[in-house]
Amino acid sequence: MPHRDVRLLVHRMKGREVLKIFFMSRQDQSYSLSYSPETVMHRAGAKTIYIGVESADPKTLSALGKKTDLDIMVRAVQLLKKHGFELFASYILGNPGEYVRAIHETIRFARRLDTNVAQFSILIPYHGTVLYEELKERIWTRHWSFYDSQHMVYRHGGISFLQRERLLLKANVLYYTRSKKAMQDVWRLAKRHKLGLGTAISLIKDYFGGR
Repeated sequence: MPHRDVRLLVHRMKGREVLKIFFMSRQDQSYSLSYSPETVMHRAGAKTIYIGVESADPKTLSALGKKTDLDIMVRAVQLLKKHGFELFASYILGNPGEYVRAIHETIRFARRLDTNVAQFSILIPYHGTVLYEELKERIWTRHWSFYDSQHMVYRHGGISFLQRERLLLKANVLYYTRSKKAMQDVWRLAKRHKLGLGTAISLIKDYFGGR
């Protein structure tokens, strides 16, 4: 049962209630409110946790409606590591008003968190969202193949299209070469999902070709 919500750790009472419902749905009587959310998730068989970090810049987090404090995020990741969870963290680059310095800070923060996997994406103003209404006059392409979170589809104003592409590539290179263990994690995940050289070549073609 996938559930993406870092607030299970930040707001512990909410976390307990969500997990209580999960255990009740399984007719599992082993649940107790005395357990912490991370302990209950571990007992329930959870192995991987997906965390939406998004940015290390407070202004960007505020613009995205994220009220999570960075220190809380660090403590949450440390706690989950202590319980043996595999961690996936996501980061969004290219937010309006975000510049190169803030993106570099996000990359450094990602390396500091040192999760098993980091997913770096470029902000996409999808049609029908509040963000789309704010940026629709600055969108330069309606070609759907570019709406893959790997290409910038609106005119940022402070960072060029090519510069954003380079920053995305830089984020991935710096993150996945940060340590020997990091490279081993990538190799292990690739084997688990049966991703070979052909898949890697296709991903590179898609990245640069916008397909």
